[in-house]
Amino acid sequence: MRLLDKKIAFLIDEGFEDLEFWVTVMRLREEGAKVTIISPEANKKFHGKNGLAGGADVSIQDVRSADFDAVVVPGGWAPDKMRRYPAVLDLVRELHAAGRIVGLICHAGLVAISAGIVKGSKATGSLGIKDDLVNAGAVWVDQPAFRDGNLVWGRVVADIPDFCRELVAAIEKATGRPLNAIVPDELANTKLPSLKMNSVDVSQLFQALGAASRKSEAVISGTGSPYGPSSYQIANTSCGFRMGSEGKLSDDTIWYFYVEKPTLPPLSSSAKVCRFYSLAPYLDRGVTVDDITTAIETGWKMLGETSPPTISFHKDTKLLIAVGEPSKLEPIDAVLKALGSQMPSGGGGANEPPKPRTAAPIPTPAAK
Repeated sequence: MRLLDKKIAFLIDEGFEDLEFWVTVMRLREEGAKVTIISPEANKKFHGKNGLAGGADVSIQDVRSADFDAVVVPGGWAPDKMRRYPAVLDLVRELHAAGRIVGLICHAGLVAISAGIVKGSKATGSLGIKDDLVNAGAVWVDQPAFRDGNLVWGRVVADIPDFCRELVAAIEKATGRPLNAIVPDELANTKLPSLKMNSVDVSQLFQALGAASRKSEAVISGTGSPYGPSSYQIANTSCGFRMGSEGKLSDDTIWYFYVEKPTLPPLSSSAKVCRFYSLAPYLDRGVTVDDITTAIETGWKMLGETSPPTISFHKDTKLLIAVGEPSKLEPIDAVLKALGSQMPSGGGGANEPPKPRTAAPIPTPAAK
């Protein structure tokens, strides 16, 4: 069965075309569809223009468009009555806007006209409503049955077999076709929020996904060093799918996945530099190289630094050579400044630590 468990809304009112109603309902049920007969009043019997009876399962006031995969409107005198109920027009209009199939045969085009969904579309039906369809912006086509977008048209009673064939094929295709969705490789591992939903279409699902993923969070936007206070800003993030193709929602609509998040400046440079620190003033006053390097290494250890800079003392020049990220070299400056403050003042700024000299940054080797 091609339409197993598909939910079809079928509209009815007094004066419906008997065969357009019953033959189409039976054909849909034959394919496994769950057909719900809907009218302005529930639990009421209606009579077809040729005498066959039909009853409604539920009132139009008690249904939601999200509960159905398609809606079918038979012909006869009934469409001219149904078009006067705003709830009927809302159901048809909402299903059409959601890309669901709308089946229309004979005079059913009157409902589509009042729902405002025929402009620019090909249409057919009873010759008696040709001018109405054309005046509403449709393009008249004198064919037994066809599909244009998510509208399926049937001409008259004699064309019921063609109409049912087009209708079943359209519903099967619209509800069983995979989505045209594009997900960039770099976003493929994005974690999506959990959603539990029933009876929604693709558009509603993606709108809910965007709303559920939207959140505000504090992110680090800058820092002077990894050991100092950081600055923060509130960022709004979200993800989901958007329509990437223009025009009306249809089977051919292309969706693309997006992630919205702020572009933040780099927090600090990770390029290594080489700096030279003169230890002569400290050594001349009795401080040893081991005292200085031990204090520096202790500082790194207490900060939890797992990859500290490399340091080496050059005896001939009495220079301490350090290679590492600029921010990680700050403990060296702090140690030398502290030792300088302990030196006796001899004028001329003798208690100030000498300024380190910096060589050009060392490029980080590319990963092999």
